Amino acid sequence: MYLLLLGFVFLYVRKLKKDPASSLTLAHDETLREAGAADEQNAIAPQDEKRIRLTYIVFLLVCLGLIIACSAIPALRDYTVVVLIAYFLIFGLLAGFLSAKAAKPVFLSFWKGIVGALPTIVFIALASSIKYIFDEGAIMPTIVHSINTLVSGHSPFLVALVLYAIILVLEFFISSSTAKAILVMGMLAVVSVPLSKQMLVLIYTFADGYTNVLFPTSPVLLISLSMIGIDYFKWVKKSVPLFALNLALVVAFLALGIAFGY
Repeated sequence: MYLLLLGFVFLYVRKLKKDPASSLTLAHDETLREAGAADEQNAIAPQDEKRIRLTYIVFLLVCLGLIIACSAIPALRDYTVVVLIAYFLIFGLLAGFLSAKAAKPVFLSFWKGIVGALPTIVFIALASSIKYIFDEGAIMPTIVHSINTLVSGHSPFLVALVLYAIILVLEFFISSSTAKAILVMGMLAVVSVPLSKQMLVLIYTFADGYTNVLFPTSPVLLISLSMIGIDYFKWVKKSVPLFALNLALVVAFLALGIAFGY
């Protein structure tokens, strides 16, 4: 899969060498060049550069310390994401104030980021509601029963494909990795299928892989695309060949695993 990705990137870069205007990030690149030219005109003083570098180093070291602490302390493990979000929000602004020595450019940059992420926030809220519906509606037994009925009497390979398709559908609606793993792996643990537990985990891993950079309910994907100014549909259109080849590779790996009794 990594070789497939590298090949796709290599072909894309070769295409850019022939026709730079075909770049997905052409407009964003021009903006960066203009910003770079402005930065050269407003060069940072040596003493300010030292302060900014020190602030950046301290910020990252404290962040690393928080990650280690949340991993080591059982009571904090469930709140790791919340702690990091609060840290980046509060101390990210503080680091901006220390670096810029002014509040206005920091708040202006922060506001631009919020505006760019607004569509993503709506998607996250909608996607997060799915787990709530699953839990409060107590519909997991119904889903498990339906899966058992659907795959009953079929070959292991067909069962694997059906489960893969079901997980892909759930992937679209559930953006949280933790909630997704608890929900999906809990479902796979009780289904009655002719597949090993290892194969079930592998199916989930495949379904939770490249879909994170495909489905519009992925917060990381939407935020990343907004940061570089690329329309989602343009991204999908350019990346379809890679996603199609990934899908073919997944099907091949599932068939191989079943053939060898994984």
